[in-house]
Amino acid sequence: MRDLKRILELRFENHSQREIARMLKVSRNTVRDVFDAADAAGVYWNTAYNLSESQINELLFPSNGIDVSYE
Repeated sequence: MRDLKRILELRFENHSQREIARMLKVSRNTVRDVFDAADAAGVYWNTAYNLSESQINELLFPSNGIDVSYE
């Protein structure tokens, strides 16, 4: 599972993508994708620190509005 909040925090602390990937045991591609999404959405640590993981996820990777629930 991606730890979006932690990735943003470590980025704020000026860690490289490679360092973050190693520290969190995720792929560098995952870290790069989060960096790219954060840049595109204008979401950085100063706005994300008080948000939940799910709120950050929705900001970075908005749902497409399709309801996939089965009733």
